[in-house]
Amino acid sequence: MSDASAVPALSADLHTFAEASLAKWHVPGAAIGILKDGEMRFAAFGRSRLDVPYPTTHDTLFRVASITKPFTATLAMTLVNDGLLDLDRPIAEYLPGIALSDADDDWQDAITMRHLLSHTAGIDCELPVNLAVLGNGDEALADAVGFYGGLHQWAKPGQIMSYGNTGFWLAGHVIATILGTTFEEAMRARVFRPLGLQRTVFTAAEAIVFPTALGHEPRSHEDPTHELIRSYAYPRARTPSGGVISTVEDLLTFAAWHLGERPELPISLSAALREAMREPQVRLRGADSETWGIGWDLAATSDGTTLIGHGGSYGGFQTQLTLVPERGFAFAILTNSARGGMANAEIEQWVLQHELGLAADDPTPVTLPAAELARFAGTYRQPLATYDIAATADGLAVTVRSRGLAGEDEPAAPVIRMSPIGERDFYVTRGGSKGTRADFVPDPETGELNRVRIGLRIAQRVDG
Repeated sequence: MSDASAVPALSADLHTFAEASLAKWHVPGAAIGILKDGEMRFAAFGRSRLDVPYPTTHDTLFRVASITKPFTATLAMTLVNDGLLDLDRPIAEYLPGIALSDADDDWQDAITMRHLLSHTAGIDCELPVNLAVLGNGDEALADAVGFYGGLHQWAKPGQIMSYGNTGFWLAGHVIATILGTTFEEAMRARVFRPLGLQRTVFTAAEAIVFPTALGHEPRSHEDPTHELIRSYAYPRARTPSGGVISTVEDLLTFAAWHLGERPELPISLSAALREAMREPQVRLRGADSETWGIGWDLAATSDGTTLIGHGGSYGGFQTQLTLVPERGFAFAILTNSARGGMANAEIEQWVLQHELGLAADDPTPVTLPAAELARFAGTYRQPLATYDIAATADGLAVTVRSRGLAGEDEPAAPVIRMSPIGERDFYVTRGGSKGTRADFVPDPETGELNRVRIGLRIAQRVDG
């Protein structure tokens, strides 16, 4: 679609709500799309970049970041469909002689593609290497995997879910190795072209020929107004976890195929395998129903309706794609703001309620004794952040000390206050971090509560 006047529009009520939410969070620009009753509808808001008066349109390209992961999982399943890949065969058999972690052979040799695509391999979420130094040549992904011998593996595969980009880089390398090509060309040949995704690309050189949004971030924690991030760089080795650049229309086409709405599209993947991607592989917490499938985050509304989807966040972009299989419905929102996730969540909740009548209620807080809260206090670390957790009168106070992907320390963040919603589960009920969850995970071998999962990533306790 190129004629804006011919684009089916969102309802006036949704447009008004979205506009207000985006303004509240100072989001420079956004594109929203809905698939309902077989029809796609769109709206665009604001500017694609703040330094020039370019309006955002429904076909503006955004970096979708980790929405890439369902694409990578879909690509992997096309190999399963064609008998080229077994989800339960050890990765070491596809990559003979490669070291996959610092664990003993029996742990690292047990890692399978199923573990990688469901975040259950038990390996750290990031490499202790600045992937930008590996360059953008065809060998960048293989070179990154060459560092995996020093990657910490803190659990036996299949025991614990911990969100990790490393698993998807490794999955992408396995796919490229099996096919004897690059990951990007495999994706283009097996997913992008069969689905007709003509504005879905990987590189700035490909994106620049289309209207393309640039990322923005708040000037500081105290000043929510935004400034342009003057870089569009993205390390090629990271591509299988977050390298896709796309539009809301292309994302809804991808969603429509996954919902069975576009059976004529010639992708080499059976309906049975497509639906198998939605089957729960691991449950996350005791306080809710969230699980993880093959590339998809799985959740449910209060009435039990299944939601599948994925979000993304990188370089001043925050994005969300959500599918409701039982209703043949999909929702996509792309923002060019590092705070866009707050608007995304508000708008998605409005859409589910007003378009489908589905409630997405916040968890109900519970009361825990002071002694119970005190046992969670401590310092926990994962490759991208250190969390200092203190007990308060009615919950926890979490101070986050983040590190960037290149290992640089980021500005200190305000303290996050979390309320208990279960015996080991906590939730942020208000403010800019609303919706953030934390759950304390017992060591599978000892039962000790020495790990916390925040933002889906496991951090290990390092004090005491």
